[in-house]
Amino acid sequence: MIQFFKRFFGLFTYAYAAVYLLSCFSFCISPAKFSPIALLGLGFPYLFMGMLFFIVVNLYRNQWVALVLLIILLPGLYNFSHVFAFHPKSFQDQKEKGVLRVITWNVEAFGKHDLPQEENSEGILQTIRTYDPDVVCLEECPHHIKTYKAWENICKVMDSLGYKGSYQVSDSALWEGKMIDFNSGVGLFTKDSLFNKFTKRILDQNYHYQNYISGDIMYQHKPVRLKVGRLSSFNLYADTVHQDKSIYEITMDRKRMVQHQLRSIEKLHQEQIQIIRNDIDASPYPVVYCGDMNSVPTSYNYYLIRGKNLQDGFQKGGWGIGATFYNIVPTLRIDLCLSDYSFKVLQSKVIKVTYSDHYPLITDMIWK
Repeated sequence: MIQFFKRFFGLFTYAYAAVYLLSCFSFCISPAKFSPIALLGLGFPYLFMGMLFFIVVNLYRNQWVALVLLIILLPGLYNFSHVFAFHPKSFQDQKEKGVLRVITWNVEAFGKHDLPQEENSEGILQTIRTYDPDVVCLEECPHHIKTYKAWENICKVMDSLGYKGSYQVSDSALWEGKMIDFNSGVGLFTKDSLFNKFTKRILDQNYHYQNYISGDIMYQHKPVRLKVGRLSSFNLYADTVHQDKSIYEITMDRKRMVQHQLRSIEKLHQEQIQIIRNDIDASPYPVVYCGDMNSVPTSYNYYLIRGKNLQDGFQKGGWGIGATFYNIVPTLRIDLCLSDYSFKVLQSKVIKVTYSDHYPLITDMIWK
């Protein structure tokens, strides 16, 4: 019996190592062609920790196996460097003079369901007041929010906070045979004037339109192009809100549907990213792109949007995993602030306030 378990453990170790090794290349394999790679990319942090466990166990069991596993671990260091940021200095809340501070936040339409809407709105606005960013990028941003006063236009509310530049565009959906704007979209708010504003559609279906927006500011007498977008949601579990099962049980129950949905949505994401990416490449000015990517930093689409000319603010100036979506697992950093390499990122931080199902991400940068 002992020999059986030893043999089984050995076979399981090699099989696990093979799965881990495949996950190491999640950044360069398109899920549109091989959908399981999306799940392996999501699970990479856990697969990495599992490999460390097997290495430690085999140091006592079989040192040659431990050495082989250590060699297999190495290709994952590239992915791991994007999962975990290594800048442990404490974030300085007080903004330094001359710094461009950017906050990006999926605000869930200012309407998280476990709080009164006006209280939720005030919490979001107070967070913005506290950190005093120069640029506010909001995803799932409504055109009107409920405050303690009344229903107010978001651009007027942001103007009262000192954001003179504003641009909010709503997404559209089919309702009773007509396409109507609903109270959610993307918003860009700046303390300085915002010019050259434009909208581009990144989802154009018979029943749903989705947009991303762009605008320019002057920062220290140089133009900067700001972009805000949100890629389409996966909607894998939208119909399971009232189920008692865990997310893992639901995934196992509907694994075929999940795999098909992953493939189709990842393909759509690639199309959406290509539209945004083409505009970034054509920009005459340095770009700062913020958005809810619905993709993690080990994914193919993360590398597609980042390209060769944008840097990840949290990777360059943050500490830890930096998860921004906290409802499922604690490793989902799906909100990004990407900036041109002409900027130096000073610091970045995920602010753990729960006025939405996403945490806000704040990044400080200066010209190099």
